[in-house]
Amino acid sequence: MSDEGQQHDHWLCVDPPLGFGGVKWDGLDTLRAADYGPALELVRRVGFRYVAYGQVQQLTEAAARSIRNTAAELGLAPTWVHSVVLGSEAPEAYARYRAAQPVCARIAAALGAGVLVDHTLAGGTAPDLQRDVDRLGASADEAARFGLTLGVENVSSADPGYTRQVVDALNRPDVGCVLDTGHAALAGVAPQDAARILGRRIVATHLQDTFGETDDHLPPGLGHLDWNAILSVLDEVGYRGPLVLEIGGAKPRRSVAELRDIGLEKALVLGHRYLTYIVRQLYESKGLEGRAVHALAARQA
Repeated sequence: MSDEGQQHDHWLCVDPPLGFGGVKWDGLDTLRAADYGPALELVRRVGFRYVAYGQVQQLTEAAARSIRNTAAELGLAPTWVHSVVLGSEAPEAYARYRAAQPVCARIAAALGAGVLVDHTLAGGTAPDLQRDVDRLGASADEAARFGLTLGVENVSSADPGYTRQVVDALNRPDVGCVLDTGHAALAGVAPQDAARILGRRIVATHLQDTFGETDDHLPPGLGHLDWNAILSVLDEVGYRGPLVLEIGGAKPRRSVAELRDIGLEKALVLGHRYLTYIVRQLYESKGLEGRAVHALAARQA
């Protein structure tokens, strides 16, 4: 069983379980297999204990198993892998998407992940719902062949309520929701409200900050989002998995020009330190001094 599928202690503790999932500009999905070692060393050196991967269908199973072993040696547990997403309803786009799903699932399993992340399309009508239920149901079947949970991520072009509607309609124990804080904000919904909407169906997180104009993928604390409120609601709805940041050092289309390339190491340090600070503040405010550190953190202490 992957670490993502194991029982976790609460993330709300003095040494919170944080993870890093890169975005394509300078994350973990643009690397050659041989380059993963130094990248994972940086992630661990900053203090992260979990790692997630972007679209890694270019990897072989052997390379994925090697990356998994390297991560394990560093003390990094795998969480989610992002599948190829469907960008349009054109038949040729759908054919490419469907052909990629078994590859993504196989590589995700080889990396040791527990969740395979996918998107809905824009939606809200009954035909939209049936379209996404049929498509994501087939993707869930593919993920299940490899022992994976399918995580359906809220997108910037649809209300998070639609994501929950799709997951509810699928009505499967191996399908849940993925909270993307930046996407919620771009859809006009405060991320804390999105967390409440998705509720106990949340199986993974894409935590990123934004100024609300573009999908910035900034470290928490560098945008306009209310992280105290977001984490409070995640606690309220019972989310117990690691807090995974989906951030990058560089992104060409960030709304603030000066933040378009802050460097990956700086982004990791800023995101890790700020979110740790917010978690500890919340921990202290709730009088939880007796709560144990997260299970993985305790094992590594």
